[in-house]
Amino acid sequence: MAFWEPAEKMTYYVFFPALLVGNTASAGLGGLQAQPMALALVAGAVLCKVFGVDGLTATVVVMYATSPGPPSSYVLARQMGGGAKLMAAIITVTTLAAMAAMPLALHFMSS
Repeated sequence: MAFWEPAEKMTYYVFFPALLVGNTASAGLGGLQAQPMALALVAGAVLCKVFGVDGLTATVVVMYATSPGPPSSYVLARQMGGGAKLMAAIITVTTLAAMAAMPLALHFMSS
């Protein structure tokens, strides 16, 4: 028991971030564009306002629009022989963008 808890913390706080940073640094990000991510957030908020959707439903729509790419797409890209490094970079960037966008979206939706 004394070994596994520190090993688990090291895995989550050291190895996973190092893997994400390493994959992002070695991937070519030339094809990655931020406009579709921002457009999904703005489109979700605008459509909620246009159709009069508010409250919890509007919050769910905006949170869904700001959610990052699924990690399973990396596994699929790797197994199918696709751009696994680019997919890892996309997942990392969208996750980091979601970490910034979700609290901001919740703040603006609540006011």
